[in-house]
Amino acid sequence: MNNRPDALIFDMDGTLWDAVDSYVWIWNEAFRQLDIERTFTREQMVGMMGKQFDEIINECMPDSEAQDVKKAYNKIAELQKISMPLLGGKLYENVKDGIISLSKKYKIFILSNCESYGIQQFIDYTGLNDYIIDHISFGETRMPKAMNMHFLKAKHSLQNPIYIGDTDSDAKQSKNAGIPFALVTYGLVIVKILISNLMIFHL
Repeated sequence: MNNRPDALIFDMDGTLWDAVDSYVWIWNEAFRQLDIERTFTREQMVGMMGKQFDEIINECMPDSEAQDVKKAYNKIAELQKISMPLLGGKLYENVKDGIISLSKKYKIFILSNCESYGIQQFIDYTGLNDYIIDHISFGETRMPKAMNMHFLKAKHSLQNPIYIGDTDSDAKQSKNAGIPFALVTYGLVIVKILISNLMIFHL
C-alpha cells in the first residue's frame, strides 16, 4: 500500500504566516469605531487563533445583546476586507520557497477557519496564486475543519491528503476527518513533517 501523500492541505494563520498584529489593529479599530471599551493585545489574539470567527466574537462579548455582537462582527469583517490587502502578514521563514517547491510534486490546498475572503487575501498578498490548487474556509461553508477536509478530498478526488497545522485543534479536526496530521513548529522548514502516527515523512 502506497501511503505517499498526493496532496498537502495547509492551515493558514500560525502555519504559513503571522498576521496577528494586523488582526489586533483591525479588532481594536472596529471596537473603537463602535465606541466599545475593549482593547486587544497580541497575546490575547494569539490565544484566539484557530477558532471560528463567530466563536471568537461571542467569547469576546459574552454579556452583549445579539444585535451588538452582530454589529461588531460586521464591522470587523468590513475593516478586514479593506485593511488586510494592505496590512497583510509576515510569512514564516522558507514558506514561500517551500510551497513553490512542494507544488511541483503535490497538490497544494489551504483550509482555514477564517472568513470567506481571508484565504484569497493571503494568496494575493503573498503572490502564491500559481501554486495553490484550491482553498476553503469556515466563512464559505460555516462548517468545521473536519467537514471541509472531506469536502476538498471529495471535490478533488484526493487519495492520501495530509493536513498541516500548528494547534491541538488542528490535530483533533484531522483525526475527526480521518486524515493524517502534520505539526509544524517555527520557523517553518518544509523539508520533513511530523505525521500523527509519529513517523517522519520525507517530502
